[in-house]
Order: sequence, then structure tokens, then C-alpha cells
Amino acid sequence: MKPFFLTSDEVGLLGLSGIAGIIISPYVGKLADKCSPGFVVASGGIISVIGFGVMHFSLYSIGIVVLSMIVLDISARHSIIGNQLRAFSLNEKARSRLNTAFMTSYFLGGACGTKLGSILGAAYGWNGIVMLGMATSVFTIFINRKNFEDIPKLREVKE
Repeated sequence: MKPFFLTSDEVGLLGLSGIAGIIISPYVGKLADKCSPGFVVASGGIISVIGFGVMHFSLYSIGIVVLSMIVLDISARHSIIGNQLRAFSLNEKARSRLNTAFMTSYFLGGACGTKLGSILGAAYGWNGIVMLGMATSVFTIFINRKNFEDIPKLREVKE
């Protein structure tokens, strides 16, 4: 592993890669309007596979680290928007409770993933972490695969 010797300020600036998710959100919302929330989540899974593929090479360059962070943030935005839409569709009158349940589940899932990532990282190094991300991304695509029926809707032009 190649250390980058970044200062705490420089590491903090890496967080600016999260702006990508903010910028992409309106476009993900438009995609969700055209297609199903499941399609948005499955698309995010594909983007996530790409992001973890890029991340595999991130030990070689800080630029690749930033690129993988941007791609994974875009992927996460797909997941959040698609799954929140699914949750909200369950009961129009219970949106705040559904959002609470969703966000609690989201953070618990993140905590479990972090714990599993630290275990795999200790056992298998960087490749273990990347493989965990790839596996969970492929699983996301698999369980949402029926939503790829929405691809023809992308070609339709709304007038």
C-alpha cells in the first residue's frame, strides 16, 4: 500500500467529492419519474460496481481515490432516492415514520457494512474491502434485475 501522506486539511477536502451526489440528485429524481424506483436502485448498483472497480486501483493515485469516491457517491444517491421512493409509496400518510424507519435501516446497514469491511480489510487487505463492495453491489443488481424492463421507458420522449 502506498501512503499518500496527506494532512488533515487535505483529507477533509476529499469530502468535497460528496458534492457530486448533490449535483446528480435532480437527474436521479428525473430518472425515477420516468422509470421505477427499483430501476434507479439497480442503476446505482451498476454504477457502484464501476466505482469499486476504480477503487481497486486507488492505491496508486490520489486522483483515482477521488474518482472512486465521486462514482460511489453518485451510486449512493441512486440508492437513497430509489429506496426512499419505495418507502414513501407504502403509505402516503406515514411519510415521516417511513423515512425514520428507512434512515435508521440505512445507517444500521452502513454500520454493519463498516464492521464487515474492517474485518475483511484486516484479513484480506484492500482487496477484501473492494470485494465486499463489489459483492453487495452485484447483490443489489440481482435483487432489482426485474426493473430493467424500464429501459425502453428511457427512450420515450415526454411531450
